[in-house]
Amino acid sequence: MVLAAGMGSRYGGLKQIEGVGPSQETIIEYSIWDAIEGGFDKVVFVIAPAMRDLFEEVVTKRFKGSIEVLFVEQSIDQLPAPYKLSNHRVKPWGTGHALLCAKEKIDTPFAVINADDFYGRASFQILGDALKSLESGSEKFVMVGYSAQATLSESGVVSRGICSIGSSSLLKGVEEHHNISQGEDALIFGENSNGKRVTIAPDTIVSMNMWGFTPKIFEVAQELFIQFLKENHNHPTAEFYIPYIVNNIIEQRGGECRVLYTPERWFGVTYKEDSSRVKKSLLSLVEKGIYPTPLFKL
Repeated sequence: MVLAAGMGSRYGGLKQIEGVGPSQETIIEYSIWDAIEGGFDKVVFVIAPAMRDLFEEVVTKRFKGSIEVLFVEQSIDQLPAPYKLSNHRVKPWGTGHALLCAKEKIDTPFAVINADDFYGRASFQILGDALKSLESGSEKFVMVGYSAQATLSESGVVSRGICSIGSSSLLKGVEEHHNISQGEDALIFGENSNGKRVTIAPDTIVSMNMWGFTPKIFEVAQELFIQFLKENHNHPTAEFYIPYIVNNIIEQRGGECRVLYTPERWFGVTYKEDSSRVKKSLLSLVEKGIYPTPLFKL
């Protein structure tokens, strides 16, 4: 499942379909290439209705014959009864809502990724191998974790889900931190969910929204989304996030989420200025023979 419905507010445009590879490949294409190499055979894109024609023109034709491609649309009026769209609502309901929009298209253990993040070949291999051992009705999930140092942007601050991890690499919870940036002496600084300035160790594990779920997640997410709407139906900006669902499963339902550690370095286009660095990084990977160019033959 590729979460691609969001617009890049800080980036200033539709960053999901910008060509950043040597042959104008998008970041999504590298993710799909790595997913295929990791054993995945189907991709479900969650997109905004207005983006469908553009995605089909720019992205989908490149995957023809390589992997099955499906689309589902995420719109703000997709709400469970008896809720109806409030006049105050102007933005999507978040990644948890995007997850629910795809529930009719997925009936096996599956991965979730962001469209605009480069995760790296090893991450997809690690996640693909882990999904093979998940049982469809289980509330035992997995998450690929990155070191905080490997997920910073040189162009500005970022938000990351800081992970608390217990024994046997089991996730205890994810707390969103904002305004994260590199400081002096290799230290990283950010603000926790209470707005307090904190120091983050470089090797702290963070979530980059790369998850491995079973279809059971849809049942739990539906229940939690209804609870969320009871409190936030008329809130103009409140969002229902995947980490909220996972935290609830761990804390309230006795479920598990095992953290899978990856050696990969994340990169993406959070800001316009990131684009040139992403292009250089991808060109380097192509020159090393890790990726061909173009990735997919038209």
